[in-house]
Amino acid sequence: MKDKQLAEFFVEQRVLQPSQAEDVLGEVELNGKTVQWPGSVAGRASS
Repeated sequence: MKDKQLAEFFVEQRVLQPSQAEDVLGEVELNGKTVQWPGSVAGRASS
């Protein structure tokens, strides 16, 4: 899932306000990072 899609999902689920989602995306871009869905971290041990 792309960063913007994930942010929109959190807004739809009422986890974040739209302005908070924009702030998160701005910080992600500023820091050169990506937003990852929980559990999709590379190198994580599987059960």
